[in-house]
Amino acid sequence: MRNLVEFVLRRGDLQPGSIGASRALEGIKAHQYIQKISGADYVPEVTLSYVYPNQETQDGWVPKSISENLCLEIKGRADGIIMKESGACIDEIKTTSLDLDLIDESFSDLHWAQAQCYAFMYAMQEGLETMETQLTYVQLDTVQTKKFLRSFSRQN
Repeated sequence: MRNLVEFVLRRGDLQPGSIGASRALEGIKAHQYIQKISGADYVPEVTLSYVYPNQETQDGWVPKSISENLCLEIKGRADGIIMKESGACIDEIKTTSLDLDLIDESFSDLHWAQAQCYAFMYAMQEGLETMETQLTYVQLDTVQTKKFLRSFSRQN
């Protein structure tokens, strides 16, 4: 899912940034830590998918040989789903080396888009009209967290 969202929302420099192997390992450990301390209502690493059925193009034309067998399936793994009394909430965990004071709710459209895609897939799977999403930022050096919550409907 992340690769799809990054591709769709790509802008800026064509040279992607890279992180070292030790920082990547720290990120994995931070994810696991957050998932472990989040309680019994937290379901970690949930695989989600959605199949878009074959559809006609805007002008109504689809070659028969393609349209009969072509579907688009998107898959991804949500970092977690928080089971609340009010319903399920998708949790997307992001690690950072930045000071958390520098991160606000509008820090990354890409992060929200990834969480929103997982929320869409879960909502479709469960027949829900609205979904909550949470971005959980983890500062790698201090393991402090900062969380932001948004609600999305299938209409937006």
